[in-house]
Amino acid sequence: MRRLLLGNQELVHWRDSGPLEGAGRKAARNSIQNHHRWPPAGTNLATWAYAVAIDMGAVGLLVRATNRNPSQLMVVLLAIWVVSPFMGLLWSSIVSNGWSVLTRVTLYGVMLVVPLSCLAIYVADAIWPRTSPGPFVFIPVPAASWLFGAFVGLAAALISGRRSRRANGA
Repeated sequence: MRRLLLGNQELVHWRDSGPLEGAGRKAARNSIQNHHRWPPAGTNLATWAYAVAIDMGAVGLLVRATNRNPSQLMVVLLAIWVVSPFMGLLWSSIVSNGWSVLTRVTLYGVMLVVPLSCLAIYVADAIWPRTSPGPFVFIPVPAASWLFGAFVGLAAALISGRRSRRANGA
């Protein structure tokens, strides 16, 4: 029996063919439930909605800044570059279940600060006139976001590792 879940609501319910008995059936059911859960374990629907809203805003401002660019390929590549830090943070939140509490809390803080900061920079670029070419701001901001997230995450992991070694008496 398989179920596709959205949060705690069941969207689809169907039966598998093939006999599973006892504990094997229960393990298979738990595995299937966790595998088909949406959003993935470690995140919630609000996190995904937040990420999608920020992504849409960033890409919308990018399209506005590149409206005179004849190369659609360049716009698509820039859009992927602009969205990449947000998707990287979202992926990190999915795989962070085994991480220490300090590292996860730091990740969640970065997940709030980085997208809002990027969006604020993009909005400021759209509102106030600049001397640089159209999409210039969309190139260094994602790179700075990746560096900031990596630095803060690494620092939190190192601090968390030191604390756990001290707690274990090392």
